[in-house]
Amino acid sequence: MTNVSTPGQVTFGAPRNLDHGLSTYDIKHSFAATSFYDLPFGKTRRFGRTAFAPLRWVAGDWSVSGVFRLQGSTPIVPTLTDTNRVSADQTRTVRPNLVSGVPLLNPLWKRDCPVGTLCEPYINPAAFTRPEKGALGNVSRTLDVRGPMMRFFDLSLQKNFPIGEGKRRVQLRVDFLNVMNSPIFRWANVFDIGGLPDETPIIAADYDAWISADASRAGLARTTTAGAAMFTQVQNHIVGKRLSTGAVPLDYYANVKVPQGFATIEANKFDITTLEGFKLYRARRAYNTNFGTLRELQLPRYLQFGLKIYF
Repeated sequence: MTNVSTPGQVTFGAPRNLDHGLSTYDIKHSFAATSFYDLPFGKTRRFGRTAFAPLRWVAGDWSVSGVFRLQGSTPIVPTLTDTNRVSADQTRTVRPNLVSGVPLLNPLWKRDCPVGTLCEPYINPAAFTRPEKGALGNVSRTLDVRGPMMRFFDLSLQKNFPIGEGKRRVQLRVDFLNVMNSPIFRWANVFDIGGLPDETPIIAADYDAWISADASRAGLARTTTAGAAMFTQVQNHIVGKRLSTGAVPLDYYANVKVPQGFATIEANKFDITTLEGFKLYRARRAYNTNFGTLRELQLPRYLQFGLKIYF
């Protein structure tokens, strides 16, 4: 995984056993089968030896071969995009916390919307939370969660035309690639869940955008008495929580549990008038929308024809 720093949390003095886990290139399941069969029609085959010569020349002496592969995916490497204030530069090294009892595979992921930021990711963001600032998360270095099984099936027809008495020949090939037209999905290799949410009070432009996102909030516009008061209340979600140093508490955004479907919920959908909704709003704005997504391997079904000369 080129986007993950190594050697992991041991960089920050953590025991080595906390970085113990599956290899990032581990593939649990892999099966391959190759077949080759001479079709029983032709001059030297079981059937068609006495057939009409031109027909035998066209339809006889063909062979068919095939390659079939089933392969699983590699494990995931969940990290935070930022350093979580543990380091000045070791990004994508600190890991999140794991939420007990929440499935790692996203139950909302659908095959009819498998890839893209408008679709639910394959990995469930609700299964992770941030540790408090300055702390390391409890997730293992790698998690034994695999993407969809990949299926490859190719067929080929071949016919040899001898040249002279030796081994020289011309081979006509017809290759059927991805015969079953199977979609093949691989990790997009983006497992950093997001950066540290904003710790400054909400600004007027962001509050106004939140008001505009829902017509029912018009009564809370800053130009109204109620809206001006609400704007101050929302700013106090940060201002009122600051310590004497001016900083927000280390655990302010720690262990904020996000709902199912978090990846496709717009930030302005959350109710920022409550502290919980405000934290979700800020967490969604800092969320990496490519986290835990798949990419489709562009392998369309097609035919190719070729000649091979053996001499």
